[in-house]
Amino acid sequence: MSSAGSNRKHGESGKFLGLILLTLFLLSSTGEVFAQQLGQGSDDGISLWRVFAALIVCVGVAVAAAFVLKHRMQGGMPLIRPNRNRARLAVIESLRLRPQVDLCIVSCDGDEFLMVISPQGAHLLHAPAVRVGQAGGACPP
Repeated sequence: MSSAGSNRKHGESGKFLGLILLTLFLLSSTGEVFAQQLGQGSDDGISLWRVFAALIVCVGVAVAAAFVLKHRMQGGMPLIRPNRNRARLAVIESLRLRPQVDLCIVSCDGDEFLMVISPQGAHLLHAPAVRVGQAGGACPP
């Protein structure tokens, strides 16, 4: 029985010794890779003009994105506007009376209206008189 136990110990120690030798062999064969210094490696095949071309493309995309965002934030979408008539509705002037109350002059089809806007709603303070013979527009007084 002692013979079987000692064979098992020799078998395990032989496997362990083989694993150590294999590790040492692998480490010694990769010494050339570790010996390379910066700039002494093989060429990776990327030319300098491709690097500069990629930089120019990235800068161009960034400028185009900034241009699009600028016009979109100003309400200018689409970027190329067709010739349209002047807007019919516009806020001419706005004055803050209190933190939640505004006094506004609003223009609709050339007529100006004075309004107070608050959390309770919008109230019309002054509207122009209806002219005789004027057709009813989209902005009633």
